[in-house]
Amino acid sequence: MKNRVGNAWSGLADAPADADISGVGSNGPPSSSRNGLSAKVTPVREVAAIRTASSSGDTGWGSCAELNVSTPERKDAPREIRRLRRVNSASSSGYARSRSIASIRVRSASMEDLGAGARMGRVAVVTGGSSGIGAEIARALGRDGWHCILLARGEDRLRKVAAEIGGEYAVCDVRDREAVERTAEELRERHPAIGLLVNNAGIPGRSGFLEMAPETIEDIVRTNYLGSVWCLRAFLPALEAGAPSHLVNNVSVEGAVAFPPVGPYAASKHAQLAFSRALAAELPSRGIRVHTVNAGWVETEGFPQRTTLRPGPLHRAIVEPDAVARLVVRMLERGRREAFIPW
Repeated sequence: MKNRVGNAWSGLADAPADADISGVGSNGPPSSSRNGLSAKVTPVREVAAIRTASSSGDTGWGSCAELNVSTPERKDAPREIRRLRRVNSASSSGYARSRSIASIRVRSASMEDLGAGARMGRVAVVTGGSSGIGAEIARALGRDGWHCILLARGEDRLRKVAAEIGGEYAVCDVRDREAVERTAEELRERHPAIGLLVNNAGIPGRSGFLEMAPETIEDIVRTNYLGSVWCLRAFLPALEAGAPSHLVNNVSVEGAVAFPPVGPYAASKHAQLAFSRALAAELPSRGIRVHTVNAGWVETEGFPQRTTLRPGPLHRAIVEPDAVARLVVRMLERGRREAFIPW
């Protein structure tokens, strides 16, 4: 299993003599001394296999957090080591422990060995992560070194995407506030600090206020707007624990305009955009940066733009989900607060 993290770093000390590093690359010197810590120096991006402790009695490396316990507490130690100490101390079980949360059916694609992103504290929760834009965002984050936890209603698709990226998933309906709170509470036992929450879950609505069924209007508002509110409130303690951290709200260009044929959908996105912009002013004091994505016409299963839009100039503005995913990664890297795509 390949483990990927965003930033290469060194400084781990006192690794066991029999540690399995068969997949570690050989670039750079075999050893080094930094801040008084003698350690083997290897870019973390090249780590291909790190064994974890298991019930069978394997005593190989458990996780980066466990290795750091033996390093001296120094204020000038590498920042990543100090952060891992804090995260590890917040959970007596560390990141390598396996736990099945039956009440909300939480599963991991590799429960014995979480990704390097989890060990580095780069944990992201992505709602609506089973398909479309959410799945592409999860893939892009995984390539960038994040350990992703996917939330959605359909378990089969969730399992497939989680297995593909080496992440975890939880079956959760963001319309249900109590279910979201239970999910967040259970996940915090495993990941007490997260670095990113992506509010992506959303459903379409292709009728106006006068034609659409009242139940459908309620579902649209509860999913597209209130779902983001409930997820932010439920995961806020973990985001604060992981600060500096990030919140991404995948809104829509419909949040900035009023298009009558999809009035209820546009109204839900207007509310979500106001929610996101208000938080952009409120959350930085808590160490959380807010990023707002306003996408135009994105071709997905739930939003088949090429078949619903009349052929013409608008077709040239249709983008694929991976374009939105790449934008999200760039916004995180550059600290951009709000962006429109494809404009």
